[in-house]
Amino acid sequence: MRRAERDLKRDGVHATVTPPPSLPAGARRGVEFVLRRTSPTCLERCLVLQTWLAAQHVPCEIVVGVARDADRVRAHAWLDVERHDAVALGYSELHRLPPP
Repeated sequence: MRRAERDLKRDGVHATVTPPPSLPAGARRGVEFVLRRTSPTCLERCLVLQTWLAAQHVPCEIVVGVARDADRVRAHAWLDVERHDAVALGYSELHRLPPP
């Protein structure tokens, strides 16, 4: 998580995350627990999960979207496998980041 945060500051959307150690697919619950405890940005969360899923042979893209309210523009990132998530549905797709 710390590395994702640091690399995002340095490399922007071209940041990558080091692949995780070899763990069973069921360890995703642990990954998600750590993410909840560290309060990452949506893009940091997506980079970590995208790398985790790629290591489990489940490639997915990160989608970056925007939404406009009356007086501001908001951005959000999610994994393409989460496209039906209620939050993601409120955003228009702007850019995709391919799997590592």
